[in-house]
Amino acid sequence: MAEARGLLPLFGNLTLLSDTSKGNEEKTFLEKRDMKGGFAESPLALNHELATLDHWNQETIERRIEELAYLACEVWQIPQLPSAIIRRYSRSWKKGALADIIGPAEYPRAGFVPKGVRIIQGAEQRFYLFRLVEGEWKQYGDGVNVWYTETWQNVRQWIRDIPTIDEVSEVVESQLVLSEDSGEALDYLILESASKNSSRIGYHLYLQGEIGALFEEIDKRILALSEQVRREEQKHYIAYKLDSNFVDIEPKRKSLKLILNMPFTAIKDPKEICRDVTNIGHYGNGDVEIRLTDFNQLDDTMMLVQQAFLWRMQL
Repeated sequence: MAEARGLLPLFGNLTLLSDTSKGNEEKTFLEKRDMKGGFAESPLALNHELATLDHWNQETIERRIEELAYLACEVWQIPQLPSAIIRRYSRSWKKGALADIIGPAEYPRAGFVPKGVRIIQGAEQRFYLFRLVEGEWKQYGDGVNVWYTETWQNVRQWIRDIPTIDEVSEVVESQLVLSEDSGEALDYLILESASKNSSRIGYHLYLQGEIGALFEEIDKRILALSEQVRREEQKHYIAYKLDSNFVDIEPKRKSLKLILNMPFTAIKDPKEICRDVTNIGHYGNGDVEIRLTDFNQLDDTMMLVQQAFLWRMQL
């Protein structure tokens, strides 16, 4: 009896009745078979065999499990698909591009795409950049992971920054699957490592030249404030923190934008170089913004950064 009870919840012991009144579950098999709306009257093919049985026990339950399992394999067979189709829809692959722009071309949302440049929109917020190198499309990245960005606005910035990108990037072997007939992008492959740890083209483009040197200097000074200061790279900015961020730096084309994590009303700013961004959307944590454009501002900027550092230390 104990062994039979173990079969009760299995699918071989389950079916549907048209009469779902409370108490039916307590009826015997014969009562369920012969009642109004029972197995004998059921229009379901699933119940046809049950209408012919005179008893229901462990043997019939186990036999029904085998029969239903066989029928399930017949109805829901594994499709025999070509390997190319299976590969296209496996986890590592993405569907065909939403947009595929090959320069030279004018595109309303991207502007003018120059010759040898290809922009592929793989999803609503995934744009990938390719260059034509010795007759093959190469994908931009850091040599291991592909780069992507998330808006058309950033795509336009990419196009303007092509010379800079060429200097700081290392191409990744082409991950495109192209039509042999038309050359159109059918699919593109994102490596497993890249899908989890992709580098985004962003502020790294600006950390060179004068802005790069300016960043290196203020980065050194901020880290020198205390051995407890940690630097963490975020998606849109570099964070400097103790237990929490006290200053975030967002590199821009011609400046470094600093956000101090303290109330604007608490900052002492005799030269009035700070901006109140309390109610203005921005990246980073805090209400105080500073724009650092040249080395002449470094001392004044560090005086303000130290205030944010001490503010967080006191909390």
